[in-house]
Amino acid sequence: MNIKGVIFDMDGTLLDSMEMYDNIANDFLIKCGCVPREDLKQVIKPMTFTQSAEYMIKEYDLKCTVNDISNSINNMIKDKYKYEIKLKRGVIEILEEFKNQGIRMCVATATNKIHAENAFKRLNILNYFDDIVTCWEVGSSKESPDIYIKALDIIGTNIDETIIFEDAYYAICTAKKAGFKVVGVYDKYSEEESEQIKAISDIYCNSLSDWKKKKALL
Repeated sequence: MNIKGVIFDMDGTLLDSMEMYDNIANDFLIKCGCVPREDLKQVIKPMTFTQSAEYMIKEYDLKCTVNDISNSINNMIKDKYKYEIKLKRGVIEILEEFKNQGIRMCVATATNKIHAENAFKRLNILNYFDDIVTCWEVGSSKESPDIYIKALDIIGTNIDETIIFEDAYYAICTAKKAGFKVVGVYDKYSEEESEQIKAISDIYCNSLSDWKKKKALL
């Protein structure tokens, strides 16, 4: 395959950030001086954000509103991206390789663009990308290929010469149905779906460091 363009997912692919989302409710309660129940993550997993916030207010007798919780958690997430979240293994090497080959790159993420920019600036990788496209910008989640089509338009390459790096099974399914070649990337927070990801991806990498030895399979 003659690769001319690459579209990267961000959380779980470029950034080791999924643990933050997994623990954010616990962290919020600890910040409030509460001791979270051990199975909190499992309890709130099927809930919407509003339902989980209402549950925490009632369960922990919090003197705040759902909106207060939303603002507090958003600020916590903002700070995590701005000051703490790290790159996953192999990111710099693969970005340098693509840059040196003149391959154009874009990021497609469900995360707020300002969070992505803050993290990328701190980690010195912002300049590798033509742009960062968000689900909010295109008006749909990664259940729809709109975000990938928008990223493709930005980098100006054809679909048959563009690859997508993703860690989430549902997003990989979307990209494959749209006609893209997809590199599945391991993340421990999508480990339960790793077999399905391996089955549908054109290449599967345990980390981006695997790319050099796997790319010939495309």
